[in-house]
Amino acid sequence: MKNLIMLLFVCLCFANCKKKDAPSPIQTQATTGSTQPQQFDGFLQVITAGGFNDQLFIGTYFSTNVYLQSSPSATNNLQYCTNSGTVILNDTYLKYGGLRYYDTTYVLKCRTLRKFQLNSNNSLPSFTVNITDSVPTFPANYYSLLGDTMYRSKNFKVPLNSFTYPDEIECYIYDYNNYTISKKIIVKKGTSEINLSPNDISIFQNNSSLNCQITLRKFNDQNFGGKNFRFSTELFSYFDIKVQP
Repeated sequence: MKNLIMLLFVCLCFANCKKKDAPSPIQTQATTGSTQPQQFDGFLQVITAGGFNDQLFIGTYFSTNVYLQSSPSATNNLQYCTNSGTVILNDTYLKYGGLRYYDTTYVLKCRTLRKFQLNSNNSLPSFTVNITDSVPTFPANYYSLLGDTMYRSKNFKVPLNSFTYPDEIECYIYDYNNYTISKKIIVKKGTSEINLSPNDISIFQNNSSLNCQITLRKFNDQNFGGKNFRFSTELFSYFDIKVQP
């Protein structure tokens, strides 16, 4: 069941198109660790699924989304994507689908090098850039550090200081049987833990089964032709949690 959930999630994020244009000169990257709300004209999101509990199968599922906009907006408020020309990632042409550019080949894998190319047809600049940021990682024993039981009468701590490379961490906990019952917390690099109080936990019923989805994000912010672009390398994993009194 969990594998089906993950497969459905990833399949929703995929797509590709066919066209050719002369590449622009390759630009060099400039990594930043900032996670403050910022305005961006473009956002490339490469997601890797990490696994369930401590059964990691990093590299099995991949998803790619590209958002290009006529006016800048924060990456946590992306509502649309402008058709801005040809978008190519690792020599694969992405398809414009109204809300985003995405991969339809189901074979695009971007764990190390991500060669991104935009051949623009509007006010956005044409450019090519190599993104070589490492994918953030979980420790092999993270599930044992997190724990599989949440007590409604006690604080529940989500340890964060054992991850490698992330600039931002999202913790999204929801009820398997009712996704509307959920808690989402996003924190910056350097945060050692997320501490949920009994009041936070009170939304979850006794004996309910929860899914704790943790997403690690590595940001690479760059400017081309006066326009700001964020390249986000992401890894997420699911962890089962049972609620007790």
